[in-house]
Amino acid sequence: MAERPQDLQVIDAFTAALREVDASAAISRDLAAFYAAHGLEGATLTAMVERGASRLKMYRAMVQGRLRRVIREFIPRTAARLGRPRYDADFAAFFAEAGSHSVVLRDVPVELVTWAAPRWRADPEIPDYLVDLARHELVAAEVRNAPGGREPPTGEALALGRPLAFDGTTRLQRYDHAVHRLPQEEDDRSEPAAEASALLVYRDRESYRVRYIELTPRASEVLARLLAGATVVAALQEGAAAAGEALDDDFLVGMTHLFADLSERGVILGAAVG
Repeated sequence: MAERPQDLQVIDAFTAALREVDASAAISRDLAAFYAAHGLEGATLTAMVERGASRLKMYRAMVQGRLRRVIREFIPRTAARLGRPRYDADFAAFFAEAGSHSVVLRDVPVELVTWAAPRWRADPEIPDYLVDLARHELVAAEVRNAPGGREPPTGEALALGRPLAFDGTTRLQRYDHAVHRLPQEEDDRSEPAAEASALLVYRDRESYRVRYIELTPRASEVLARLLAGATVVAALQEGAAAAGEALDDDFLVGMTHLFADLSERGVILGAAVG
């Protein structure tokens, strides 16, 4: 097997300096040994060592600090409830084990939460609602920054045998805890009810603010199917069955009111075309 070119070894060493948990200590202890351990040798090793350790450590601190701040901006209440020591430890472990695979900064918080979720759920020291809270904070950012939204109405009346068109920012969120009712203050430590909850989340067409509609079980089951592209009649039938309710007049009247409300809000745009 051909030797890896030294310029690529330099990139590998820089990556290790950024990601490895103990890299800062290793760089301070013996810069030459750190570089050699990552494949640098000869003139390349000498040149990199001559640049000194301070630049490399500053680069590590700058990149990691920026990413830590971005994540905290997206999930501030989650980070606050974790506490600084645990947040820093989880960030370091995430960066070392997984790292970010996106060039878009706002993707990094999602990557961290995706990585951390199973670990938080398995850790008895972490509140069992924390993953739901993180997801709730992330969906706000997702909807706020979504490229879609404000699509024009289709001009087609709702019909039982056709799917519906929705505003492009619409999301359906389900939680095991009522985290959406928690206060917004970062220093709040009240706990949410352990209550299955469903929200329809969208960006208001006029104010551009993120809006939340708390859904009944029947509404969430029907909307989940409509958002997946089911026809209205199929969504009603399957949604009623999933909610354990009869598809009776009460159910249909409730869905009629829901559809009217969502149409008025600009969430439902009419029957889908094509």
